[in-house]
Amino acid sequence: MKRVVAFADEFGNNSFDFTSQGTHFIVASVLINENELADVNEKLEAIRSKFFQTGEIKSNKVADNSKRRILILKSAPRCELFNLWCCHR
Repeated sequence: MKRVVAFADEFGNNSFDFTSQGTHFIVASVLINENELADVNEKLEAIRSKFFQTGEIKSNKVADNSKRRILILKSAPRCELFNLWCCHR
């Protein structure tokens, strides 16, 4: 049986009270085959040190710099599976 490791993150309003809070709730997940995990970690560490130096990889550290964001995304290792779900009113 193939083993898979999952990483997930969320952003936005998860209460669905759209009248007083934001209108988006986004969950992103990355699924990686366990046998590829060490290679992906190595590639992500190279991206972290190149674009974020000693800090963690955070989207808000890129802010509105679209060119930098594209460079980072193009450097990202390719994963077999990627899912993005969005609930919007």
